[in-house]
Amino acid sequence: MELLLQFRPHFFQLPEDEESHRSLGIFFAIEPEYSYDGNVYFYKFYLANDSWIDVGLTIHISGQGFGEFSLKGKLPAMTMIDLFNRTADECSYKPEINVNILHRNCAKPIAKKNIFQFQNIRRQSREVHILPQRLFYTLTLLTYHDMEGRKFNSTPHQDNDFDAAFQIELPARSKKINTRNRIIELAALSRSLDLHYEERIHHSKNKHVLEIQLKKFHEYMDKVIQLECEEIEIIHGKGNGILKQKIYESLEENSYVFQITENHNGGSSKILLRYD
Repeated sequence: MELLLQFRPHFFQLPEDEESHRSLGIFFAIEPEYSYDGNVYFYKFYLANDSWIDVGLTIHISGQGFGEFSLKGKLPAMTMIDLFNRTADECSYKPEINVNILHRNCAKPIAKKNIFQFQNIRRQSREVHILPQRLFYTLTLLTYHDMEGRKFNSTPHQDNDFDAAFQIELPARSKKINTRNRIIELAALSRSLDLHYEERIHHSKNKHVLEIQLKKFHEYMDKVIQLECEEIEIIHGKGNGILKQKIYESLEENSYVFQITENHNGGSSKILLRYD
């Protein structure tokens, strides 16, 4: 367990007054998406396993106005999966959440039954930056401290039975967004790329510098798409220089890019990407 406690603080920003190894575990991660007026338009729901223990689980969520959702699957260690989106209005209802968590060395499931009022989500959850520059609200189902302290010494499940019974079976699109290696890459990847250079200063070797900057841009975009980042910033400098024109041409031809917004000072642009 020491490996996790040394490893996690590099990419998890937790409240200073809490011990990191007691804070997370198995939990819902809820990411707000804001509209142009600054209000929450909808919430993205994820399910995360912040531990080195693979677990099996079944989840059923239902409630008037919220709809129904069911999941049965194995959630590997250090993994977060995409569940569904709900609008702010839909989250004003009170859904009933039934969760059973199963460990391969414990014959009886760890049962949980919770009712959350998502309308008061900020009062019922804690803010955690699970990924850099992305704020999530977390609703804990089983803390890492509980998992670490639980004695899994009853009749164990057979490994084959456990793995066969708990393969993720999502009724909607399933997307594993973090593996152990990928979480390191996501933490290391900057969400902003500075490509700006003064074309007047570099006039004598303009073409060479331009080629270098464009190569950096294409390599960066390849990594962004590989890791399925949804929002980045490209710093290209003010005006309508050749570099900016080339960047915009490439972005407009990219099928993953669905919105390009130039910042108010004109020196950079925010890029939104979609992977549906």
